[in-house]
Amino acid sequence: MEIIYHFLIIDDHPMIINGYKTIIQSKFPDAVFHEASNIDDAISLSNSVKNIDFLLLDYNIGKPSNDIENGIDLAKYLASKYTSLKILIITAHEEIAIVYNIHKKVRPNALLIKSDVNAEELLFAIDNTLKGEIYRSNKAQQALISMNQRTILLQEDNIQILMLLDKGYKVQEIPSLIHKSLSSVQRNIVLLKEVFNVSENNGLLREAKRQGFI
Repeated sequence: MEIIYHFLIIDDHPMIINGYKTIIQSKFPDAVFHEASNIDDAISLSNSVKNIDFLLLDYNIGKPSNDIENGIDLAKYLASKYTSLKILIITAHEEIAIVYNIHKKVRPNALLIKSDVNAEELLFAIDNTLKGEIYRSNKAQQALISMNQRTILLQEDNIQILMLLDKGYKVQEIPSLIHKSLSSVQRNIVLLKEVFNVSENNGLLREAKRQGFI
């Protein structure tokens, strides 16, 4: 008897959801699909659906809701509700820091970059998760390798500082956001400048972007 899998697909683009469904149905014709286009709809759906086997979602899924700001937070929330959930995060982000952040905080069963994804790649990733294996698409794997080559950036504080600076926050505003002292934040920024071989904050952001970290 063939197992019927339940898939929850979350993306703010209906065409992408329909595309994933079509691909999955080519291998799992009896699959049951649930879909949501934002965080609130996903949470509401999870309160009424008892069984989800596979979660497919993006990193960016609309505006934040309560303590859930993005796909990372939502994946962790849904994993707490569905204990055997297999998580596939498929993101358009190729920035090394974001890809590493997803990897570290969620440890998804599969992590794919949208530009890598075609029908064959998606089905291969699903097959791997069914076998209990971890799957990373080529660009996702390369991003993780690049991050491991920069050990200082593996520190959560440094990733957050870079991303906050990139969002336009001033150095003086960052300590309250990551619960560190101003002197600690300033020391971290000095170390980051040494790693990227630059002398000022704008140069730090330019070089981090040039190398694909943010």
